[in-house]
Amino acid sequence: MTTENNDEIEIETKHFGKIKIKENEMLKFPNGILAFEGFTNYVILPEHKDSVFHWLQSLDDPKLSFLLLEPYLLLPEYVPDIFVYEIENLFGNRDISNLSVWCIVTIPPNHPEKMTINAQGPIVISNEKRLGGQFISNNESHLVRTPVLELVEAGVLT
Repeated sequence: MTTENNDEIEIETKHFGKIKIKENEMLKFPNGILAFEGFTNYVILPEHKDSVFHWLQSLDDPKLSFLLLEPYLLLPEYVPDIFVYEIENLFGNRDISNLSVWCIVTIPPNHPEKMTINAQGPIVISNEKRLGGQFISNNESHLVRTPVLELVEAGVLT
């Protein structure tokens, strides 16, 4: 990561090579992501202009990125059941109106038809504070491996 000027920095990414981002696009994950707690600086990058997929790209390690999808595209009724004190501890208040929610997508090698999203461990971001975290939803119907293709075939994603 190198600073170009006060507004932009150049970063190395896994999927896009070297690109420039604005400093105000950077996100801080004080506790990291589960199993990646040591990596706390990220940016969200769209796969391409009209894609529903985005990348949560680590700014600490160019090789580390997570494919993301907004869960509401597949699960319109999705509301993660997260303890209020966890939201309050990270974001400083209980106001959820300015939070965005993402789910990590897993695509098994050579089996894209078995793609899943992690509805049990959503990524929650305060757009205002540029803070993020991964939480555990206490709703037992939110699975770690929610099958995407089954939901698409059911006509949820258009």
